[in-house]
Amino acid sequence: SIKELCRRWYPDVFKASPGKRTSHRALDDIKESIEELRYYRDNLFAPGAPGAPAPAPAPAVETDAQ
Repeated sequence: SIKELCRRWYPDVFKASPGKRTSHRALDDIKESIEELRYYRDNLFAPGAPGAPAPAPAPAVETDAQ
């Protein structure tokens, strides 16, 4: 899971992730899961985040020099 990969590869990001509450109601569990996924999206997959891929280099521009 995303959470487990984060725990293993980015422990600092994992430690700061939102904790689960213990209400165990279905709607609350869904809302907590969405909140957790937003956290991982913003902290792992956003540009500049520790787990984000490096930006691709800009393609070379060819010029017709005569």
